[in-house]
This record gives sequence, structure tokens and C-alpha cells, in this order.
Amino acid sequence: MSALPDVPAIAEHPPLAGFELVNFFGFYGPAGLPDPILRRLNAAAVQTLRLPEVATKLKNMGFEPAPSTPEQYREFIKNESAKFAKIIVEAGVKLEQ
Repeated sequence: MSALPDVPAIAEHPPLAGFELVNFFGFYGPAGLPDPILRRLNAAAVQTLRLPEVATKLKNMGFEPAPSTPEQYREFIKNESAKFAKIIVEAGVKLEQ
């Protein structure tokens, strides 16, 4: 993390080697959002995140802006969901109602 250059990553601690936890924020829209609208919203968000004053402000708050395409974000969410589904199953986590 660029805001903490002297702090080792959690995966650098031997008992947690290979561990990764990514905090992220993203934009979501309703199911069936027409592709042209999705693309326009994504382009506006990416353009905004690339503005130097916005990027600097976010970095000063500890964020690392990483704009992506809708397809890249969808794939990221799919992979994160699979990773945490495996962790939940292996840990035997159960919902309480």
C-alpha cells in the first residue's frame, strides 16, 4: 500500500503467507442496465478517478484508485466471491437466523 510503504503486507508474515485481503469499492447498477448506459457511467467514473485532485485526495485518505472496465470488475467480484465462498465452507461458517 503506497500510503504505508514501510509496513509489510500481511502475506509477508510467515504464518499468513499467501493470504490476501483486498478492500474495494465499486459502483453497482440495477440488473438489466442497458450496456450504453453502463459504459457511459463507467467512463465518467474512470475519468473522475483519474483527475489529479481526486486521485490525490483519495490517496491521502488511504485509497488506491484502480479504475477498471465493467468486465474487469465483474471478473474481480466473481473471483472474490469464489475465494470467500471457499473460506466460508472450509471454516464451517453457518448463518444464524
